[in-house]
Amino acid sequence: MKKGLEIAFQPLDNEHSDEIVRALADLTGNAISERMPLRWQIFHVTLDDQKYYRVLYLRPDDKKLGRRLKIVIRENFDSFAHMDLKDLLGRYSEEEKKNGFVKGRMSELKEEYDLWEDKIWQYI
Repeated sequence: MKKGLEIAFQPLDNEHSDEIVRALADLTGNAISERMPLRWQIFHVTLDDQKYYRVLYLRPDDKKLGRRLKIVIRENFDSFAHMDLKDLLGRYSEEEKKNGFVKGRMSELKEEYDLWEDKIWQYI
């Protein structure tokens, strides 16, 4: 992703995975948006029989995210990801009640393996 930052991961807790992903994405996005405009989208990806998530962070003006901003986003995301589940969901519940709290849109995405897009073909 040349203009944005994509974070792909799979939560260990399958029972609460949508809640966890939404909390991580929205808490991070809102924390950064306090300093700089940011938009984000959450993707629930199915690849064959595997499921995982991607969160895409972009600037609303479609300009490139700077290197420093990417680091700050990753650090924020990581700090929320290391929280205890109860604390994370509690914090999300508190924050989402605040005026101006933005929620990213969650979309389903189905992918298929395409070996022609595999980076190995660039080296052959």
